[in-house]
Amino acid sequence: MHDIKAIRADPVAFDAAMARRGLDPGSARILEQDARHRAVQHALQEKQARRNALAKEIGQARRQEADSAELEAEGVRLRDDIAVLEHEAGLQSDFKSEAVLKNFPNTLDPDVPEGADEAANLVFY
Repeated sequence: MHDIKAIRADPVAFDAAMARRGLDPGSARILEQDARHRAVQHALQEKQARRNALAKEIGQARRQEADSAELEAEGVRLRDDIAVLEHEAGLQSDFKSEAVLKNFPNTLDPDVPEGADEAANLVFY
């Protein structure tokens, strides 16, 4: 299985390695899915952090006997937003489990002749 960090660092090398196997470049698709996955995770973490801070603000407002209705309404909106993001993150779990990366064959050692498989990369002397 391939390391997504290595693909992020050098997508051209990944595509070149796949070309040695006779495959079309795949780094753009992988990086696009990775970016979407990371964006959803980042948004989810931001919403969760705001929810935690909001809970403290609501508690403080209630202790001071202030009106917390606006804060509570924001909490409901956050709950709904988090549910949507969690659902989207669940849909993207295939990428999280790196199933996408498992579809690509291992890269060939530099000493191995080019070809799609062992039958195609024979060396003739």
